[in-house]
Amino acid sequence: MAFINLLRFVVTVSALTVACSQTLANGNYHIKNVRDGSFAHSLSGVTPPTLISFRNFSSAEAINFLWRVSKNVGDSGFTFINVGSGNTAAVTNQEGAQINGFPNITTQFAIESAGNEDFVIKSPNVDLLWAVISDINFKFGPELVPFLEPATGGNEEKFQFIAV
Repeated sequence: MAFINLLRFVVTVSALTVACSQTLANGNYHIKNVRDGSFAHSLSGVTPPTLISFRNFSSAEAINFLWRVSKNVGDSGFTFINVGSGNTAAVTNQEGAQINGFPNITTQFAIESAGNEDFVIKSPNVDLLWAVISDINFKFGPELVPFLEPATGGNEEKFQFIAV
């Protein structure tokens, strides 16, 4: 009987450890889209909004791939600040809205585990997720950009946060 109770305890602690390891801590991250392995990127812009896109990592502009992700006590979600541009990720809570960079507008996002070290980024209080989609109407040609979309379970809406 004591062995069975010990076994139950070990299984419970193991499950809690896995659950807790899927919680994101405040820090600096590269944000990788699971679908194609591209990384969130933002450039400084003269006029907001500035484009947030997902592209192959480039060491020449590494600072523009670095994001400070933080949640303060009392916040409803996480804030994403691009270290290179200083702009924050912001969006309206509408289906199909594009996430862009702004110097003085902030949106807080929920970050939830999707299993396998993957996460989804949600708009709080709305069932919409970041989804990386090709924007064929982008003025310089197709670009992979994040939009708020309903959940589909696809890899375009799953992300890995790689601590830097």
